[in-house]
Amino acid sequence: MELLLGAAITLGILGMVFGIGLAIASDKFAVKVDPRIDSINEVLPGANCGACGQPGCGGFAQAVVEGKAPVSGCTVGQASVAKLVANIMGVKFENRERVVSVVMCHARGVKNKFTYNGIKDCRAANIVGGGFLGCDYGCLGLGTCVDGKRKYFMRQYIIEPVFGHLKFNVGYRNFLLRGLEKVRAEFKLMCIGWNLKKMLKLGIKPVRI
Repeated sequence: MELLLGAAITLGILGMVFGIGLAIASDKFAVKVDPRIDSINEVLPGANCGACGQPGCGGFAQAVVEGKAPVSGCTVGQASVAKLVANIMGVKFENRERVVSVVMCHARGVKNKFTYNGIKDCRAANIVGGGFLGCDYGCLGLGTCVDGKRKYFMRQYIIEPVFGHLKFNVGYRNFLLRGLEKVRAEFKLMCIGWNLKKMLKLGIKPVRI
């Protein structure tokens, strides 16, 4: 009985000592956080959209306190939130004109400025008077971008590193054979297989000799 009582008292004393030590350590090594960060975070919409250029609303609040972001940086909250943030920071808020993206015009239903009979290329047509379309922001519709995408799609298979394709697409990450001549032969075999796959993908038909 006395043995159990002694053990309980010892554990109680150790627990009390460790508890006091943790309390002192938490107070001594505590990270000081500016209370304005939490105050700003509370008035923000909480969308965490990142449109302000910061990693979420918490990042924006910290950036404002550190002077790295303006009080009017929240595009979702707009002027109402900006005023609250300015009050927390103790600065004067100046209402600015809201910036939004606007579609100036569409290619459909827009009259042409003149009849274009030149090269069927958007770059060439744009040289002549800024393009024949009545809207300077509209699509000329000559298909240059579509043709460029098609050529780039073929280019991806032609100039990119062979080793990268074999590792990523085929999963070929190490040679199975040992010895320089054997490794060369194995690599040539892999290249032949990959080239045949490219030809099949690009629709190239083999030519009989």
